[in-house]
Amino acid sequence: MTRTATRDLDLGGHLVPEGGGVVWSPCLHQHDPGVFSDPDTFAPDGWTAENAAATRGSFLAFGDGRRKCIGEDVAWAELQIILATVLRTWAVLPAHLPGATPPGRGHRQTGPYDHGIPSGAGSAPADGRPESRHDGGRPRHAALTVHRLIPRPTGAAPGPRATFAPLDGLFRRGVAMGADHQIAFFLRESARPEPERRAAALKGLGRIGRGEHAGVLVDAAGDTDPRVRAAAALALGRLGIPEAGEEALPLLMGDADPDVRRRASVAAVRLGLDGPAVTRAFARLLSDPDHHLRINALDGLTALGVPGDVTALAALLGDPDFTVWGRARTLLYTCREDPAVRAELIRTARQGTGGARARALEWLPERCTEQLLDSLLTGLHDPSPAVRIQAARRLFHVEQQQVQDKLAALLRTEEHPEAAAGLLDGVGGRGDDRVTEPAVRWLRDPVAGPSAARALGAVDPGTAAPHLREALTDETLSPRTRAAAAAAVGTAGRWDAVWLLLSLLDDPDDEIRAGVLDGLKTRVENGLRPWERHPVAWALVEHLAADERYTWRTRNALDGLAQALPDVRRLADSAPSGEVRAAALSLLDGDDPDDEHTRHDLRRFLRGLDDPHEAVRYQAVLGLRRRAEATGSLPPDRGKTRDRLTALTEDDSPRLRHAATRLLGVADSGPA
Repeated sequence: MTRTATRDLDLGGHLVPEGGGVVWSPCLHQHDPGVFSDPDTFAPDGWTAENAAATRGSFLAFGDGRRKCIGEDVAWAELQIILATVLRTWAVLPAHLPGATPPGRGHRQTGPYDHGIPSGAGSAPADGRPESRHDGGRPRHAALTVHRLIPRPTGAAPGPRATFAPLDGLFRRGVAMGADHQIAFFLRESARPEPERRAAALKGLGRIGRGEHAGVLVDAAGDTDPRVRAAAALALGRLGIPEAGEEALPLLMGDADPDVRRRASVAAVRLGLDGPAVTRAFARLLSDPDHHLRINALDGLTALGVPGDVTALAALLGDPDFTVWGRARTLLYTCREDPAVRAELIRTARQGTGGARARALEWLPERCTEQLLDSLLTGLHDPSPAVRIQAARRLFHVEQQQVQDKLAALLRTEEHPEAAAGLLDGVGGRGDDRVTEPAVRWLRDPVAGPSAARALGAVDPGTAAPHLREALTDETLSPRTRAAAAAAVGTAGRWDAVWLLLSLLDDPDDEIRAGVLDGLKTRVENGLRPWERHPVAWALVEHLAADERYTWRTRNALDGLAQALPDVRRLADSAPSGEVRAAALSLLDGDDPDDEHTRHDLRRFLRGLDDPHEAVRYQAVLGLRRRAEATGSLPPDRGKTRDRLTALTEDDSPRLRHAATRLLGVADSGPA
């Protein structure tokens, strides 16, 4: 066994520092001749009451202290049952033969314990003690280390030449008989005066007992000791008799001891109990101070499909533990057609507090906004930032000027970063120029900064451009804010937007590169100026080949940029990365009659069907599908394409199988 020293200590004259390891051998300890006289001798009488006092406290086979084996009591009970079963069925005789060497330490007995001892052999010495042999002066283990187990026939004394049945037969019979012995033992223990013994017995009875023992567990539910009541609840769940559980568990779920309530609620869920008493018991636990019990109550009510106490259930939306409020939200959704649930959610959205009100506002459908309008306007000034955020989120879509004025006024005075971020996104998303001053103020905040940059990108470019340019190049700002500023620069579209973005395309920060790519994508979609097209195309194609992290983001920025197609085709033919080849193929169009390269792109798609990279094969199929949807047929190659596509319908990739099957269907049905 190993232990770690929790402080410096002196152990037998040796200093063990704090954190040092200590290794202790139970085997060596139990063979210490200073504690156990003649430790290698099998001497059962050493454990009788008159002899055990000398070694009391020294038998540590189960360890000691806080980490003592929790199965010690069960082990002793099992030993008694096994020994009683063996002695009832078998005669135990010494296995020592004159002149034979008994097994030594470390010897493994591999055959039957009966060695075919001849008649008259195997008797014990006259003094009744086992003999010890000596080999070269070294003591050997006593002969009784191994015994002969002789079957005891019914009505007959054991014969000296009787043979031993296989061990598995013994265990089968022992298990069959042992269950009854164990139940009898547990029933006796359940009436003991010590509560810990009663509790242990009830737990054991729950595991191996039968229906007729349920009454014992029900009676124990009224025990004065909470440990026994908790064990009774646990055992009722294990026993699996719902009728017994319905009688005792609802009462135990209202017990004064939290452990009893916890065990009882788990047992009720396990047994699948229902009915008014169980529902009321679960409903009471919704308000329990123990969060484990609130979880158990929600699990039980969810299994029953009823809300229980709707007021307490809605209040749990404000629980700080996600495992609680998440379950509460799920149960409310399950019971959403219940008029009482709907009414309580509306009431919570109007008059609730904190997280419960915020989540009720978040959960209710948008059609309830008009009904909640007055309470939403008061919610803009709620002490909880979460309530202010959700109230504002609902009001962003209300077109009344009075409402929009209140939102802009709130943004000017808001001090909480998360609430400010929500307001900046909402008010800025409407292009309201009143967002500019608050956005500049929040630009340096790590939480609200990205929202401030997005808001500036949506207002007048002349006003916001200097602030965005400064944010984009200010390395003291958070990467998320600079990335949002890059995307906003692309949205604003000032004359220098493209050049600012291209200068940061190879930035070492992943988030900033992502923002730059998003900004360039916006510029491509909105239309580049003639002198911007080739520089952007060259830079993005080079980036497509080099930035493996953002292969598809770069591909999206290239979409629609015709000046990039020559280099894109080169990548589709020879890029070493399969993902890059796939992204390049996805940018090609095999059915454009105005493109002289269409015929070559079609060949690229056909070659791609045999590419070892799954993404390339998938994009090749999609390219051929675009052509088939326009022309209504596959390429004219004498059926080879159809054969290859048919083979792809059995590919390991689900999306590739689906795409190939759909392409064949399009080709068979003709042009749309």
